[in-house]
Amino acid sequence: MIFIKASDNIKNNFFNEQSKYFVNYNSKKDIDYKKESALFLDKLNNSHNEHEIQDYIKNDNKWFIPLSVIYNDYGIYNAAGNYFYKELPLGKEYKSDYVILGHNSDGYKLLLIEFETPNKIKILQNNTNDWTKEVRKGLTQLEDWKMWFDNNREYFINSMHFTEENIDLKQSQIFYLLVISRRECFDIRANNKRNQYCYENRNINIVSYDRLVDNIARL
Repeated sequence: MIFIKASDNIKNNFFNEQSKYFVNYNSKKDIDYKKESALFLDKLNNSHNEHEIQDYIKNDNKWFIPLSVIYNDYGIYNAAGNYFYKELPLGKEYKSDYVILGHNSDGYKLLLIEFETPNKIKILQNNTNDWTKEVRKGLTQLEDWKMWFDNNREYFINSMHFTEENIDLKQSQIFYLLVISRRECFDIRANNKRNQYCYENRNINIVSYDRLVDNIARL
């Protein structure tokens, strides 16, 4: 993982607390991202559960894999780097797989990420418009996180020392992402259901692991 110095306008106390989470993979010139994309695709094709994917990322320090989810999405991909947190607790109740903090002209945004199975599972149950149990499990996790932030947003901002840099996160600036299954499993029915769900549940999204494969190649 590559660390860079924060800019001068970041307060020393905030920098001291948060600098270890600031990463910039654009400055790492010896990573062949097209090759890494192909390696990750091969890993997906030969994995049986999300734990194997998590171990692959952790054991080989391939943190650019979860970071790649923001490429071309959410408007917070920054060539200078982003704040990246692993297994970040939300109080004593929950723990997010990955959290990314970034900013654009609209201010700071927070993205919480949940990895579920990379297997080629169905997104919807047969002959119904209901999620399969694997998708429902992941979405329930995101909905629980969102409810937690509805009640604890100010506590979270203070506990992360964001107030020391005048970083304020409105509820509309907190996003939630479920990564699950493979692209070929998102047929027309599944895509229609996803679009409707995301329309009704603002700031929650669902993508396949193949989105990460594509994004890694573009880093």
